[in-house]
Amino acid sequence: MKKSIVIFGILFFLAMVGTAHANLLDNGNFDTDTEYGLSGKGWHVYSETTQDQVPGWDVLEGPGIEIQRNTITTAHSGNYYVELDSHGNSAMKQSVTLEAGSYILDFYYQSRRATSNDNGIEYGIGGYSFELADDNRATPGWEHYTYYFNVGTTGEYDMVFQATGADNTLGGFIDSVGLNPTPEPATMALLGIGLIGLAGVRRRYTR
Repeated sequence: MKKSIVIFGILFFLAMVGTAHANLLDNGNFDTDTEYGLSGKGWHVYSETTQDQVPGWDVLEGPGIEIQRNTITTAHSGNYYVELDSHGNSAMKQSVTLEAGSYILDFYYQSRRATSNDNGIEYGIGGYSFELADDNRATPGWEHYTYYFNVGTTGEYDMVFQATGADNTLGGFIDSVGLNPTPEPATMALLGIGLIGLAGVRRRYTR
């Protein structure tokens, strides 16, 4: 049974958080399967019936998870990245057990087209969701997004990514998804500035 989760925002940038803990997600950079039947340049859509070929991730809805290699762009890390507007807008999820405490969710996103309401990605955990504002974005390269949140009750939660916007097979890209406990010094800093209930604050950095 999914437990309630409280998302809180912070107004303080935490340096060097990405290396403090191992990733709690399985296959966050989509490179656990080093083949995917792809070599050089190519892509393939894994539907519900073939989702075991994308370790750690399940198709939640839509045609499936599209794994790409050196097609429109190169991966942020490793060789592979994901597009969720495959044969149509789709969603993927991964269930993860979290203990009560503070966490950091981060990932890299790249828009495919500089077109309004086209390459949106909605993401969230434990029933709370956020959407990237990608209208007319023309920024090249991968952009880093970070969310800080607090889990009130130990339990199993779903980490979800979903394509939004135009359903035209030309979606935004996702790579290097990480979920980690907040390092102890950062936790103390958060307590020092207080918690803001249900207010997620996005931090974006351009690579």
